Formats: sequence, C-alpha cells, structure tokens
Amino acid sequence: MAGRVILIKALLTTLPNYQCAIILAPASAHKQMELIIRGFLWKGGKHENKKFSLVKWEQVTLPYKQRGLSIRLLGLMNDALGMKMIWRMITGQEIW
Repeated sequence: MAGRVILIKALLTTLPNYQCAIILAPASAHKQMELIIRGFLWKGGKHENKKFSLVKWEQVTLPYKQRGLSIRLLGLMNDALGMKMIWRMITGQEIW
C-alpha cells in the first residue's frame, strides 16, 4: 500500500500539472482522473478484482497531521494553478 501511495503522489497527481497550469479542465475530467487514482490505490491496477474502499476518499486526501495520506485533489490543484496564471496576467508578470 505504501508503494502505491508513493506512485500516486509521484506520477498520477503530478502528470496533469502542466495541463492544469495552462487550461481549466472540466469537473468531469477531474472526476475521471480521481477514479483512476482511487482504483489504483485500492486495487493496485488490477481491474478484474472487485474490492471496496477501506477508508473514505475525504480521509485519504487529508494531510498527514490529520491522519490522511496527503493525496492532492486534482480539482483544487487545477483551480489554484489557474488562479496563479490569472494573477500573473493581472500583475504583468511573465506567464512562462
């Protein structure tokens, strides 16, 4: 389980960073990506096994100090990066 959490943090939540910094993705795209992450966390990439979640997703996304796994929510990350780009345009800073 610990290896899966490391892979999720290192790859699955960081891959959409570039896209999230450029455009605001629709909520359905965030939901689909989170379904992939949830499936990988609980099943380990095996799609044929039916397994149920052992902990609520809200608990999994909490920080370590609050007894969570500190997995980022993609929707919030997309909103934050979009607001950062808007702030840079307003203040006249370079976007790239």
